[in-house]
Amino acid sequence: MATPSELLSAAPPDAEVPIGLDALRREVLAQRRLIAYPETVWTPEDDRWDAVVIGGGQAGLTTAAKLTHEGVRRVLVLDRGPAGREGPWVTWARMETLRTAKDLHGPDAGIPGATFRSWYAAQHGEQAWERLGLIPREMWQTYLLWVRETFGIEVRNGCEVTALDTDGSTATLRVVAGGTEEVLRARAVVVATGTDGFGGPQLPPFVADLPRHRWIHSSGHLDVAALAGSRVAVLGAGASAFDNAAVALEAGAERVVQLVRRPALPTVNAARAVESRGVYRHFAALPERVRFELAHRFLSLPMPPPDHSVARCTRFEQYELRLGAAVVGAREGADGLELRTADGAVESFDLLVVATGFAVDVDAVPWLAPVAGDMARWVSRDVAIPTDPMGAALARYPVLDATMRVVGRDAAASERLRNLYLFGPVGWPSVGPQCTGINSLPIGSDTVVRGVCAGLLADQAERLLEDFDRATKG
Repeated sequence: MATPSELLSAAPPDAEVPIGLDALRREVLAQRRLIAYPETVWTPEDDRWDAVVIGGGQAGLTTAAKLTHEGVRRVLVLDRGPAGREGPWVTWARMETLRTAKDLHGPDAGIPGATFRSWYAAQHGEQAWERLGLIPREMWQTYLLWVRETFGIEVRNGCEVTALDTDGSTATLRVVAGGTEEVLRARAVVVATGTDGFGGPQLPPFVADLPRHRWIHSSGHLDVAALAGSRVAVLGAGASAFDNAAVALEAGAERVVQLVRRPALPTVNAARAVESRGVYRHFAALPERVRFELAHRFLSLPMPPPDHSVARCTRFEQYELRLGAAVVGAREGADGLELRTADGAVESFDLLVVATGFAVDVDAVPWLAPVAGDMARWVSRDVAIPTDPMGAALARYPVLDATMRVVGRDAAASERLRNLYLFGPVGWPSVGPQCTGINSLPIGSDTVVRGVCAGLLADQAERLLEDFDRATKG
């Protein structure tokens, strides 16, 4: 039998032979060296990290990669999940593929050879890339791990942040890993904890009175093996609701009913209306009034589910999409979880999956408690606060500057918080859509990296004068 190398050498001249990941890694490092000048390490070395990034998902890894490219060498990423399970992709995300075009980029840190396309083609060839539709979500996670390894990003997994405080010069983080507490000190901290990390699941009030084994949030652990033959209700109209319904159906659930309070599914994708380099990169240049109003309008609109997510469910006979069916009552009954809906139906289920999204509320993040009280909030700005629930929620959002740095409630608080950056959905009224999602990741990460680097340099103002004098004396 011919060996793989013999088969490759025998291939016709026009046959495509992928270069493989080892060769791609060498190419990426070579490309990085081509644009590395000047490579001077410009941050002083002491017992502090130059930057600690909290969150090892796509935003955290991209930020860390770009910081090191800018000459910020002592960068540490912390993630509470085990290695390979950072972010949602192989934990609680249940879609089959990403919802974004395969041409997306960002984690590559601007290096062409490190893009997903290059990574995929190096293994499967360019023809396979052309045939690829959307990116399988597990494959995206594998790619992110390759980026982490290729760029040499230092990540501590299984590391839970329990408290964060700062005096403006040094941030102090208390972290627990393997049952052992450690104190880390950093010049700057970037919080990049994703859609679920700035407040937690958004839950309807009625679940508080239900037995805990009867319901989960869509971001919780779903025991897929236990779904066979069960009756499942899914609450919500977004993509994650359809994803969870599909998983239950594919696992052999006897019946899956998706309950939607709206009379019709949303059809307008508001993200398309703000998807431009102008809005992504320069949103912070708009007047505060316009920024807040646009954030309110955008976040008040429901996001339509992708057609393929809906089709994944509707091919099953045991699936029912029930519109205009808000849950108005819920209790544990003799035959399981009894739900009463606005359309007059009463039905029993074995499990309820609550796919109602996430709240943004920094006051609900325990480890931010030492600094949350010093953050300026939008309620204090000269903007009109709508009286609806979204307006009330946005009023409590922290105010960030144009680089996602936290603004304090007064001058002293701003000075104290000047080395803290929030890279996530919490920044929508301040910096717009660049703060969340894959689409804007290249620009959002550029923004926060620019802010961190500017802050690190400003801290060295006096030392720069002294160093210049020493370097230029004859």
